[in-house]
Amino acid sequence: MIKFKSKTKYAWEGWESSGREAWVFNVEHPCELMGVHAGLIDNQLNEGEKVEYCIYSPRVSSTSTPFGLKAEESSCGLCITNNRFIVSKNKHIKGIEPRFLLNLRIFYI
Repeated sequence: MIKFKSKTKYAWEGWESSGREAWVFNVEHPCELMGVHAGLIDNQLNEGEKVEYCIYSPRVSSTSTPFGLKAEESSCGLCITNNRFIVSKNKHIKGIEPRFLLNLRIFYI
């Protein structure tokens, strides 16, 4: 993967994401996610929390989906840690701030 050369810890900072990238991809750390997802998820991580899996998903049209499911068009970042699921959402609409869709703690029995 070719990365934008950033002077900060976020790999893609300074590059404006449209949310319409042509691929879903995984990264080793949330700082490598595209657009606002890097900062949103990175800022939620606690010290010592271990990142298990992290993916970026671009926005796609939801007009023709299996089973008639519909959702707002938005890009998402997903981070699974040793004890949580963290999901960020960006609608890419001026005036609507990106936000967290889910911050769910995992409990083991």
